Amino acid sequence: MHQTPRQYIPVFDIRTRCLSFSPRVQRLPASPVCVPLGDNLFRLDFLRFEMLCPPPPPPEHEVLWCDELPEWSWRRLQVPPFGHQYVTSHAVHPDGRTIFVSVKVEGCDTGNTFTFDTGVDDAIWTCHRGWQPPFKGPAHYDQKLDAWVGLTGDPATAGHLCSCRVPSTGDDGCWQPPAWKLSREKLFRQDYPPGETHTGATLVYLGMGYKSRFCLVECRSRRVGSRRHLLQLTTFSPKYHKNGDLGTTRRRRVQSFKLLKPLIKNSGFLEHPVAFWL
Repeated sequence: MHQTPRQYIPVFDIRTRCLSFSPRVQRLPASPVCVPLGDNLFRLDFLRFEMLCPPPPPPEHEVLWCDELPEWSWRRLQVPPFGHQYVTSHAVHPDGRTIFVSVKVEGCDTGNTFTFDTGVDDAIWTCHRGWQPPFKGPAHYDQKLDAWVGLTGDPATAGHLCSCRVPSTGDDGCWQPPAWKLSREKLFRQDYPPGETHTGATLVYLGMGYKSRFCLVECRSRRVGSRRHLLQLTTFSPKYHKNGDLGTTRRRRVQSFKLLKPLIKNSGFLEHPVAFWL
């Protein structure tokens, strides 16, 4: 996801095949935290929490021209009691309304997790201290596994897939760390070509068919003469083996794309790529 120089976000509607722009963003953070939920997009910014609301659907059988499309709108919500720069991971509960956001706490080995119920008017952030999922970046609920799936947050196992049992939203007080598993195989390449290095990655959930499908969005830098930056897309489905270990299947490298320098300069995208599927 990239913004234009005037801080509008391009939005392409696959149904109408028209390109429009979201409402202007007042601030341009280096690493925004975006959480898609249903037909809405939630965005954590500097001292700001907003929801991007889609326009109502057009009347049936009515044809709209691209310049007549209704506009999207930002709705401001309660400011979170933490800075977006401290967010380590986030996920949506399978109830379809509760957002989980984990943040690091300076001087502590374990951070805190905050929840926000989007189905309640005037909702507030609730803190659950001393507990956080084992992920880095976004985690997604896999109905087949009945667990959240994401990239591990442990630097020693970077690039491995991780699954974690989903806590109940009815729990209160201090939650016990839920059980989690780590995949044996590594999603990142074991050996990169000479001059090529991994810079950052994120995981995108592509939906549920016979099996859940995920896409690994990985950024790489390659120095062959001049420095180039690449975006590598790899799709796969997570699974549990017969012995209960976490693994992957139907793994396929989709495509590599060259990233334009003006789009990524000072944006933080290489280290913290932002991508989502609506």
